[in-house]
Amino acid sequence: MVAARHHERDNDMTRTEKLTAQLSAVHDQMRGLHSAAGDRALSAAQQASWDALEAEAADIEAAITEARSAEAAEERRAAHRARWGAPSVGASDRGADIDPATVVRMDDRQAKDAALRLLDRNAGHLDDGAKAHIEKMLRAESTPDTDTGELAKHIALTSSDAYASAFRKLMAPRMSNIVTLSERESDAAAAVTRASMADGSGATGGYAVPAFLDPTIALNAQGSANPIRRLARNETITTKQWNGVGTSGITWSFVGEGAASTDASPTVDPTTVDVHTARAWITYSIELQQDAVELDRQLFRLLGNGWDESMAAALATGSGVGEPYGVVTALDAVSGSEVQILTPGTLAAVDISNVWVDLPDRARENTSWVMHESVREAIAAWGDEYGNRSVDMGGRLQNLRTRPVFSTDAMPALDTTTGSANQIVAGDFTGYLIVQRAGMTVEPVQTVVDGNGLPTGKRGLFAWARIGANVVDPGLLRLLQQ
Repeated sequence: MVAARHHERDNDMTRTEKLTAQLSAVHDQMRGLHSAAGDRALSAAQQASWDALEAEAADIEAAITEARSAEAAEERRAAHRARWGAPSVGASDRGADIDPATVVRMDDRQAKDAALRLLDRNAGHLDDGAKAHIEKMLRAESTPDTDTGELAKHIALTSSDAYASAFRKLMAPRMSNIVTLSERESDAAAAVTRASMADGSGATGGYAVPAFLDPTIALNAQGSANPIRRLARNETITTKQWNGVGTSGITWSFVGEGAASTDASPTVDPTTVDVHTARAWITYSIELQQDAVELDRQLFRLLGNGWDESMAAALATGSGVGEPYGVVTALDAVSGSEVQILTPGTLAAVDISNVWVDLPDRARENTSWVMHESVREAIAAWGDEYGNRSVDMGGRLQNLRTRPVFSTDAMPALDTTTGSANQIVAGDFTGYLIVQRAGMTVEPVQTVVDGNGLPTGKRGLFAWARIGANVVDPGLLRLLQQ
């Protein structure tokens, strides 16, 4: 039976939505029988199939009426409890949903508890590192840069079943600009729009990406292919700027009995990291819309992967003007963090030694080496000539001075000329700070037009998010250059 075949089709759908889909499938089969018969009367076999489908349709229609009544009763019950201040309300058929009106009324503790429950239930696609990253953010205390209560509400609101369902409908390619949302979906979308931390949401037609799909929240260091992102200090904020302090530290001194103490007050400098807007624009043809399977899911995978790849370049060599300061760019401006290649145009083992020796004690224990793959290969070609037995000629260079080696094409390639070139960054990468403002926003564009305002037969998806980065402790890092 059609109902049996489709019963488990999509656990994210409400019972009414599932039954409506089943009814549509039954009607499709009935239309198929009608088309096959044409102007002729139905054959005996066709008539028997028709009668069975007609009976099944009647059963499903009755079930839809019953499901709608049950869902309406649940929504009324949720609304009543929300007015009475219940901390967590609402239940989907999985027991994982939450009423948006209730979330708005929660205090910080209740919002964090709700967000953590949703993380446990709804984030099966995340790896352990991403889950740990989100949980750490939720359990942290608020700071002037990050309102963790606001972040928790954002996660709870955008991770509800109702908002996830509404978001899928709003983002899905469709043949018209009309989107039909249930009352529950409409309320959830309105609540997210009112409380959204993603700049431009709602009023400009954009919609906040559900938290567990949002690369500014869920794509943490462990989930990234970019080694700089994995190694650096990562902070998620709810403001437009991270504010901290920098200091050279406090020096202790020994003084004689009864002698005046030396003033050890450190020089404290304010440190700020601004976030900058990054945008993505994807177009696709209406033919692709018709032919592709799960196009909306594929587009969001592309957005997440593209975000990570684009950030790899910015975090390596970004100019800092309208974009993050790349770690190479930032260190290139600090003379004390630069180490010169001994013989210009020739990378040698002595250069590795000079970088290692120039690092302070506090950085060596947690040092990592980051370079372009061509630089990594050049060093690997030295083999064991310099006693570096961590070079595996059957594989890749894994360690230098027993510390791990990473490569990325975002770093400058090997340069054998005598001109200026940056080759390797080494040290404790917690001295490089990456700041992401929580909340990516997307806006579907149903009809893309050309310069004359004429339709091109394409759809579009416009996305934006904000990120910044800079070196906040240059003493922990060294840049090898010539």
